[in-house]
Amino acid sequence: MIHPYTSSPPSFRCTKRFLKDLGPYDAGILRRYPVDDASWIWHPEFGENRPVFLHFRSGFVAEGPEAVLLHFSCNHYAEVYLDGHLIARGPEASSKDAYAFSSFKLEGLSQGDHCLEVFAWWLGAGRLMAPLARDSRGPGFILASEGEMSSQLNTGIGLWKVAEVEGLHMERARAYPASFGVGGGVHVDAQKMNSRRIFHPAKILDSLSEAFHWGSPQGVYMLRPARLPEQKCQPIHPGKVRAVVPHFILANGGEHPLYRFNSEDMTHPDLATWQKAWSTQTAVTIPAHTEYSCLIDLEEYHCGFPEWTLSGGRGAELVWDWTEALFEKEEGGVVKGHRDEVLGKTFRGLSDTFWADGSLSSVLRSHWWRAGRYILLRIRTAEEDLTIERFRILETGYPLTITGEFSCDQDEKLDPIKSICRRGLEMCMHETYMDCPHYEQLMYVFDTRLEILTTYALSSDDRLPRRAIELFDDSRNRFSGLTCSRFPCVEDQLIPMFSLSWTWMVRDYLYWRDDATWLRRFLPGVRAVHDAFELFENEEGLLTKLPGWTYGDWVLAWPKGCLPEAADGISVIMNLIYVHSLHNLADLEMILGSPLRAQAALAKASHLQAALLDQFWDHHRQVFQDTSKGDCFSQHAQIWAVLSGTIDGDIGRNAIALSLEDKTFAPASYMLRSHLFDALAQLGQGGQILKELWPWQEMLALGAKTGFEHLEPTRSDCHAWSSHPLYHLPVSVLGICPVAPGFREVKIRPQPGDLKHAEAILPHPRGEIFVSVEFTGESCSGMVNLPPETQGVFLWQGLELNLKTGKNEIRC
Repeated sequence: MIHPYTSSPPSFRCTKRFLKDLGPYDAGILRRYPVDDASWIWHPEFGENRPVFLHFRSGFVAEGPEAVLLHFSCNHYAEVYLDGHLIARGPEASSKDAYAFSSFKLEGLSQGDHCLEVFAWWLGAGRLMAPLARDSRGPGFILASEGEMSSQLNTGIGLWKVAEVEGLHMERARAYPASFGVGGGVHVDAQKMNSRRIFHPAKILDSLSEAFHWGSPQGVYMLRPARLPEQKCQPIHPGKVRAVVPHFILANGGEHPLYRFNSEDMTHPDLATWQKAWSTQTAVTIPAHTEYSCLIDLEEYHCGFPEWTLSGGRGAELVWDWTEALFEKEEGGVVKGHRDEVLGKTFRGLSDTFWADGSLSSVLRSHWWRAGRYILLRIRTAEEDLTIERFRILETGYPLTITGEFSCDQDEKLDPIKSICRRGLEMCMHETYMDCPHYEQLMYVFDTRLEILTTYALSSDDRLPRRAIELFDDSRNRFSGLTCSRFPCVEDQLIPMFSLSWTWMVRDYLYWRDDATWLRRFLPGVRAVHDAFELFENEEGLLTKLPGWTYGDWVLAWPKGCLPEAADGISVIMNLIYVHSLHNLADLEMILGSPLRAQAALAKASHLQAALLDQFWDHHRQVFQDTSKGDCFSQHAQIWAVLSGTIDGDIGRNAIALSLEDKTFAPASYMLRSHLFDALAQLGQGGQILKELWPWQEMLALGAKTGFEHLEPTRSDCHAWSSHPLYHLPVSVLGICPVAPGFREVKIRPQPGDLKHAEAILPHPRGEIFVSVEFTGESCSGMVNLPPETQGVFLWQGLELNLKTGKNEIRC
């Protein structure tokens, strides 16, 4: 929000702490955490019907240098300040049935008086103003300390006061209907916001006087410890000013006709002035009664909070708009053309609006972050000159440390692809993974599985993957055991294929990371998902008439992306996916659960395979048809037939080859191409993946900075399900993959295609795997280095070499 506080370094230290999670069944039922000794509080005059920004504060006295431990949560969101210094944001996105609270430790506090302040916002229930991922039961704020400080600081006990932050209100700022998940735009009136605030004693929302031990959840929320590190928050001002227009132009979804940039805008004499102000963060003064619109190309995709530092200019209006790319059409459609081009295009974006109050060095910023490549600043002054002392982005995102690498003799071609894939993944990692940061900011389970696999190939940090597994498990109570397709989310949604993919995500973790004890808690959920699907089996055991949105991929021939006949008949694709999932279930049961259940799952899978081959196999073309009518075919059916083990060997290779050659087959989008690559690797054709990266080459030819959502015309220019080549290059091409739980055994089966050399560093639970191999004709040579407690095999042209911990020479 807006904080005219000190920018000097604090004299104390603040570090985030991570409490042991005592389990999902303890939340709100037993007093297990210090935060359980506090109460939820709020403003006495506001309920859940009105969006409101609040300022809480409480003074306290520090007796000495002893550390102070604090725990807090808020709905929807809060920033915590100590003596004017930001110390924490949160909570991280959560299920309302297992809501996150954050913990942090303050050290080095000076003896004497201190002030703890919290700026919190509640933007109402539903999808109108708050981001859809902020699920909620109702407004509230809670904070607790430990030991002697609890009497001063615990909400419900300490002397907490609260005031409304006036001058802030929300508006449904929209560029197009697709941008439905990011909440409204904020309007900031600095004059009202900085006026004197009227503080009231905070209202206590719940009472903890009743004992917890009756097994009935207490309080507004059932709280569990946060699991993630703080999001990044670093000032940036990249890129260049592309155009200056001496008018306050029309530029978003509610303003028509939209302005088209012309050559004069791109050569305006004030361009250099604005460029200097942006790139060097030096002041620029705008005279009274003047209008400007300034287009900035960040030259890369970014996520962040817009921030102004203003002096003077009372009553001036400043609008900060974000978009991913400019548009060739004024209204409707998503035609963008080359992403670097500005001339003749229009700007449609998401807006936050600010009004200056005439004071000196007033700092204004939005309550929530935005995303995109292009920024449009629109300014009109009133009766006074306005000085913009500084305008910048506070970049945010998950602080991922990347150590995984892949290089080869085709780096010149592959490096640009790897670059946009890496940037796309980074931009879609925040408190959750997400589909597209500009439009939705929602974590979809199928997307997330691909993003997690890519994360495994790049980093040993598995905190966000673990969080995703937990959250989707939390979502299962919405659909009788099936996971929600996206979560957390105010609106529940069911996609059957997506629910199954959560169980594969659990199985992936078993092999890629080494914590079977933690993972075992999700086995009942995996069973529940598969049990729920049994309700939709016909007398032959085939799935039929599935509920929800039967999405399978963005295919033009499939209305709304729905799998043929999935909702009103028997979908061969969905049933092949079911077989694939049963194999994943059997693997989990054999290792973590019941061998008898594993055998039952395998028996069912075998029965379904026989039924599908009998009813849907085209003996003439040697491929699966999508429907019983035999009137449509897809790459998808062949991909899932291979991955489910229903076809393999030459039959599988021929089916995949025909589906790729015959243009009448429905093509796989970026998302399903990950599974195409899995199928190719499973068939021993991983080298063909290098030739199947042509869609990424097409993205690059259009000026892409991140991976697109689907083939042009695309809605989102940043969708991390398109980042999976970063996973497939080391795993499917160089062939490094785990074959035992905890990655204790590795199989390295290079499928280099026309590569002459390849090497990779792959993060591992106990270190790193390093592989460097030269390919010469039918032979290969090189070196493999395995981390401690890891062994494996190297496979090449029918030869099998045993690998041990440490350095292994390869000669084949």
